Amino acid sequence: FADKETRRDLDALNALAAALSKPELLAALEASVASEPPPAGPPRLRSAGLHLREPVRLGQYELGDDAVVSGAYWVDGLPEGASTEIEETTWLETARGFAAVERNTVKRRNGGPYPFERPLTVAETRPFAVLARVSSASGTVVMERAEVPVAADFELALKREAEALQYLQACDPKSAETAAAALEGLLGDAAKVKPQYDSLLGRVKKLKARASADQESLAKLEEAVGALRADSSPEQCRFDSERTDAAIKLARSLPPGCDRVLPELFTQRALVSRRAADQAWFLKASPQARSRRRACDLEGAARLWTEALSVLEADPAARCGPSDAEAKAAEAELLAVRRALVWSQTLAESLDKAEAETSAAKRLALSAPLIARLGSLDDGECRRDLLRRAVKLSEKAGEDESGPSVADAERRLPAEIAPAPPAPPARKIPAIRKKAPPARKK
Repeated sequence: FADKETRRDLDALNALAAALSKPELLAALEASVASEPPPAGPPRLRSAGLHLREPVRLGQYELGDDAVVSGAYWVDGLPEGASTEIEETTWLETARGFAAVERNTVKRRNGGPYPFERPLTVAETRPFAVLARVSSASGTVVMERAEVPVAADFELALKREAEALQYLQACDPKSAETAAAALEGLLGDAAKVKPQYDSLLGRVKKLKARASADQESLAKLEEAVGALRADSSPEQCRFDSERTDAAIKLARSLPPGCDRVLPELFTQRALVSRRAADQAWFLKASPQARSRRRACDLEGAARLWTEALSVLEADPAARCGPSDAEAKAAEAELLAVRRALVWSQTLAESLDKAEAETSAAKRLALSAPLIARLGSLDDGECRRDLLRRAVKLSEKAGEDESGPSVADAERRLPAEIAPAPPAPPARKIPAIRKKAPPARKK
């Protein structure tokens, strides 16, 4: 039996060797290897469908969640060993239309399943769909669709946060704090599971703390506004804008809805600053006017006092405290200066009239009361020139009325008839006193 098997194998080898020894076989093999493979036929695609991964947190998808849509397909109809390009396209279909298109081109051979997936973050507050399209340049096209349901719980939480913020912006921090506290109680469990809820919880806690702080600041502001009115009153007579500036800074730190007091505060600061500036200028100008009066600049003193007092007359509330006392003194001195100016003008006119008289008797009669009045008025130092003129006029009128004095007459006589000058007084010779005899000794 073994010899028969061996003989059969030997015959087969001889037949194979005879076939391989043919020269045309080698050429046929070489031609077969060198020739290109037959063209690939159109592929046939079959889909396994789209699958939406089930949510693992709270059992529902919400705004901000991460989701994954996956699918798979098979390729058939290609020549053995051949491959073709397959385009995997996915996009979203929302209420606003199509968005977020992604394409991926890959090489595929016969077989499968070939998986693909589309990770995404839920950015919609309403349900939407994920669409997938698998296609080749020539062949079938596969279209699949998966619906993504979206729960409204997180959207409602965001709306409640917006309501609390609206209360805060409307300068109602108490209602804002109440709304934030209620929302904080609802977010506790969800914040342990989902990051978007945890982030929202952090914002709500800050909102609650801000509302509490704004309540305290608003109470301080309302109290300050009532107290600040005293800073511009003449009864207090402070006129200091420091507290008003602090209230303006506090009002600006509050939400925009709390700025309704800013116009009143700006008006208050302007009033306080103006009255303080008016007082400061008056208290500086009045002493300057007094210095001008002492320097005999009566017109300058009157003008400066008039300007200074007119500032207080424009805003009588600024006339209080030190400015009121200085104003009373200024009014009295201004009246005196004006009287002095009138007297100076009147006396100067009277002196001019007296000097114009041709009669010595009239000049003498007019100069006498002028000298008396000039010597009795205040601010006499400022009328020294007038007094000097009046005295000179009086002396000259007296000379013209009574003639020259004896001394002047003697000086005018010729030398030959002029009286001899009086003899100098005789020198007294001291008397010689005799010494008394010494006393006798007993």
